[in-house]
Amino acid sequence: MLSHKLHRNLLPLYAQNHFGNEKLAISVLVTPLANEDGVLIRILDYTGLVKRENQIRFNEKLLRLEKDFLSRAPDLSESITEYVEALTSKVNRLPHPFCIQTAVMVNDHFVRFLDPHHPIPYKAVESIILSRTIEQAIDEIHALKDDLGAHFHPLMLMREGKIAGYAAFLSEQDTRANPIAHKNRLRIVDLINNLIEWKANFEQLHFLANNDVLTGLLNRGALNSEFHQAAQQCDAFALLFIDLNKFKAINDQHGHYIGDKVLQKIAAKIKSTLGPNDLAFRIGGDEFAVLCRHTNDACQM
Repeated sequence: MLSHKLHRNLLPLYAQNHFGNEKLAISVLVTPLANEDGVLIRILDYTGLVKRENQIRFNEKLLRLEKDFLSRAPDLSESITEYVEALTSKVNRLPHPFCIQTAVMVNDHFVRFLDPHHPIPYKAVESIILSRTIEQAIDEIHALKDDLGAHFHPLMLMREGKIAGYAAFLSEQDTRANPIAHKNRLRIVDLINNLIEWKANFEQLHFLANNDVLTGLLNRGALNSEFHQAAQQCDAFALLFIDLNKFKAINDQHGHYIGDKVLQKIAAKIKSTLGPNDLAFRIGGDEFAVLCRHTNDACQM
């Protein structure tokens, strides 16, 4: 009874730091003194032990999440936007005081994964990314956290040297008083950054292995694969070959720069005529091919 009353009257205890009061994890032990009138009160502070244990558990969960998403990155059936959406959801389930929201840029447009219950000024961040140099954008995005109550971090694709999106961290707590939370926030940003770049690298490698860089069409290797697949799965298909006449004269007379522009225009023209089951390929310098799947109608082709 005495121990219960002391706990109720003494606890909780706080320790002062530069940012305010920090609640301590303590235990009060009350021992009656033998042959004496009185009791011995011992206060055990195990705050540091609790912090270390919580950090160990957080680190374990962070490592498991990283392993999971590293293994998912080569799966090209999952787009980078689906990947980031799933990653954002998983990161928010980690034991931390933040509500994390992300956005990634796809074809110069932002795809956002926001929480409607915790609105953020995303337009201000996106305006900075689109209108500033990379160095200016990074500085201004970091500066936004003081004015708008959220911590913003740019997400970088280091290989390409560009900003791929941003992450916003909101918390009902003043995390400045919690250096562990601050460090974990930076670790989460690094994790999201690294995983997005890992996924983007796989998509880029797949594109380079299967596409012609100049025109964006599929390449000869992709034609071999798609042809064999069509032969096995399609009841009817056709393969058209297109060769440009006198293309060498264009290169000789106007230079390779103009020649490349001609190839890009031809590729765009071919793509504009494709049906929903058609695929276009550049298989040589001035040679193209079109695979028409599920058709053998000459008029339609």
